[in-house]
Amino acid sequence: MGETVNREEGLSEFLSDLRRRLMTPVDPLNLGMFRILFGLVLIGYFSFYRTPAILNLFYLSSDFHFSYPLRQWLHLPVPTAEMLLVIHRIMLAGAGLLVIGLFTRAAAAVLLLTSGYLFLLEKAVYAHHDYLILLFLLLFVVTGPGPFLAADRLLFRKPSAAGVPAWTLFLFRAQVVIIYFFSALNRINGEWLSGRVAQSLFTGAGEAFVFAAVVIGLLADMCLAFMLTIRALRPLALIILIAFNIGIKYYLDMTILPFLMISTATLFVNPVWIRHLGGAKGGRAAYTPEASARDARVPGPAWAFICVYLFLQMTIPLRHFLIPGPVQWNMLGERFSWRIFSQVNVGHIDFFVTDIITGKTEEVPRLTGINPGSYLIMNHHPDMILEYADYLRERYAAKGIYAPLVSVNSFASTNGRPFSLFINPELNIAHAEIGPYYPILINPTGLNQPSTRIFPRSVGKFFAAPYQLAVIDEEELLPGDHPLVKEMEAMIDRLVDTEIISPYQVSNLIVETQQILYTEYGRFYTTHELLQGLLDKYGHLDTMPSIDEVTRKFIHSPSS
Repeated sequence: MGETVNREEGLSEFLSDLRRRLMTPVDPLNLGMFRILFGLVLIGYFSFYRTPAILNLFYLSSDFHFSYPLRQWLHLPVPTAEMLLVIHRIMLAGAGLLVIGLFTRAAAAVLLLTSGYLFLLEKAVYAHHDYLILLFLLLFVVTGPGPFLAADRLLFRKPSAAGVPAWTLFLFRAQVVIIYFFSALNRINGEWLSGRVAQSLFTGAGEAFVFAAVVIGLLADMCLAFMLTIRALRPLALIILIAFNIGIKYYLDMTILPFLMISTATLFVNPVWIRHLGGAKGGRAAYTPEASARDARVPGPAWAFICVYLFLQMTIPLRHFLIPGPVQWNMLGERFSWRIFSQVNVGHIDFFVTDIITGKTEEVPRLTGINPGSYLIMNHHPDMILEYADYLRERYAAKGIYAPLVSVNSFASTNGRPFSLFINPELNIAHAEIGPYYPILINPTGLNQPSTRIFPRSVGKFFAAPYQLAVIDEEELLPGDHPLVKEMEAMIDRLVDTEIISPYQVSNLIVETQQILYTEYGRFYTTHELLQGLLDKYGHLDTMPSIDEVTRKFIHSPSS
């Protein structure tokens, strides 16, 4: 009994001491510098990767949207083109206010609402960086960005030397460490350590490069998760962080996640270094908290938020352990788990609707109600497949088919394996739920096949995040008169005519065509001839460029 009391008293003292430590004022420089860089990254993101045209492509080119339960609960409407334009301008303005530090908490709140609204609208466009942006915005709203280099300081006459509670900086740092921790944890498995993932990511790379990618990818994440928590090791950790993310940007051509992670280095830098660099010889000393503030404790609401936030961030990425089957194959629990390039999945799926009265089965035209991007994400995500099946059931019921049955012909490939049966083709998946149906819904043997290089000897630059694109040897040309080529040409023509064209959309069309051809002919064909023909039409380059260069050429080409 006495031991129990002593343990409880010891735990109480520990938590009380922790609350005092987290309330200790610290230098506001770290949060201020991060606020500025974070705002600049958002401006670049909204200016190049979330333009009004791309937002229209994401949200207005489909009749059906894959939605999160929260969106359904809130009954969020699909915006119009005019609404998207207004939202885009609001987001740009909010990012600008973050940079200059004017009405920062209100700006972060508006950005959280607008970005969160778009995030909830469409599950198919989920990306880790969008999720991370929402988390950082939430933390800015809760903690306040601090007075360092902020226009708010002048407007509201806050003292320039005012500190911020340690718990505000702690939450941002903890979020970064959590990302690297789970990214490393998700690589400690046979799929990563065997090199299958790296071979699929870096098509055409030699064995030495693949081995280096496996080792560096795992060790960098593990080291950063550990070293960023130790003050003496942070200088080396910051060098690793910056170099690692530069390498990711160069080799995988990701959008803004590397820039976001590089900006987080400011959260860990010693503020004394920056103040010495910015001051006179010897510089100004770092912020020293007042003695009267050192005995304060984190307020109850803030303490509750810290506990709940960290609990969710540490448990949500582990939820896939509660789901049957490997997450690399079934993709259940993949979102919100920091599985950043932990697997490469592609798929192919056709839907069929059967009238139970007549017994007649009809194949659903591909892309019915959805755009190519949504199709490419859906075809290897069971939850989205079931959601789309419900949509088709309602769509065909509205046409007069009584209680239509929905089935699929579905194949998927993980980390370079040959395509395997994915969803049970004998099952009516309309109104099915993954939980009770899992044993008969998803083929459990998808990872049992040996891995092969599906995309050998790539001559094109890898177009990453969120889709895999491979260009095969030039002698294996896709016939220019192939009906799929004509279909793709027509689709891209329409996009160019409306000035809505992006690497995202073109890569969707190309990858879909390659997957269909692989299913039909057993191998992937190049799109070199198609792309070269389009270059001749929309602008000429002397040599065959990377896919990224091709699509950027489309963007800047005049409409025809």
